[in-house]
Amino acid sequence: MQTLSTIHTRRNSRVYDKKKNEKRGQNMDPIDDDFSLGLGDNDDDVADNTTQQRTITYSGAGSNSVTKKPRQKGPGIKPPNFYEVRVPLLKKEMENTRSAMKDHVETWANHGCSILSDGWKDKREMTLINFLINCPKGSMFIKSVDALSYAKTGEKMFELLSKFMEKIGVNNVVQMVIDSALNNVLAGRLLEAKYPTLFWTPCAAHCLDLILKDIYKLPNMKKTFERAMMVNSYIYKHSGLVNMLRKFTNKKELLRPAKTRFATAFIIFQMLHSLKSNLRKIFNSDQWFASKWAKEAGSKKVVEVILMPSFWNHMVFALKVSSPLVRVLRLVDSERRPPMGYIYVCI
Repeated sequence: MQTLSTIHTRRNSRVYDKKKNEKRGQNMDPIDDDFSLGLGDNDDDVADNTTQQRTITYSGAGSNSVTKKPRQKGPGIKPPNFYEVRVPLLKKEMENTRSAMKDHVETWANHGCSILSDGWKDKREMTLINFLINCPKGSMFIKSVDALSYAKTGEKMFELLSKFMEKIGVNNVVQMVIDSALNNVLAGRLLEAKYPTLFWTPCAAHCLDLILKDIYKLPNMKKTFERAMMVNSYIYKHSGLVNMLRKFTNKKELLRPAKTRFATAFIIFQMLHSLKSNLRKIFNSDQWFASKWAKEAGSKKVVEVILMPSFWNHMVFALKVSSPLVRVLRLVDSERRPPMGYIYVCI
């Protein structure tokens, strides 16, 4: 149950944040605000930015759950209050971040750096771009930007990337690495025209992903993938069929597909093909014919696909075509080691 002091603290925090944000938003340049690197900002503004970006209210420090957790670790431990979290502890964390960035910034000037951009969408379908900087000291995350208004045209993306380069220092940037979407290709060419010393480099993983996308647009490939998804979906819609699958495959599972990259199709094909004989045994077994699903219309389509020779033949062809590309994709998309020393051998 919340105390009156906790409710009062939260209400004051919300009012303070609202007034502060309204004041800051009157003369705000959206691009400049996006690219504040936090290296010399006012600490009060940093506090407000951190509250917005992390969606964490500092008044949460006064909630019952937050105050009880530290006490469970030992008697006498005093949890931080609202003020301590918002001011001294936040300042300390910001100083640690600035200290870590200082060595990187010095390296940018001495050895140059590469700007890496990674576009993605969150659960609310917001278009976001993560910006990282790579140098001999390593890679460091700099900023995540709401890029909905910028990603629509190549000119707007150029404006976004150009502004970021100027914040980092044009003379410090050796290359810009972005994906190969049409708008980004135009933005990359405009960047090279504006900055003659800059190299625009398309993301290798994204290029390979687009190749796989085109491959799976071919009629036979597309039809085979749709059938594979139908088999996968039908089995996992019925818990009894899942148990039957585990019994016949020694507890091996099919891949539960998600909206990821086009290499997912390859992985689904690979898993299905490895369980080909087991799947055929399932749908030819007495246990299957005695089950209630054997009489369903949907199951008859699944059985037809599983017993269809052309389905498996097209799958084998897809695996042979995709396998070299996926092998290179895994190499360039891996974080275990830098791929440049191995990429040409793999190709």
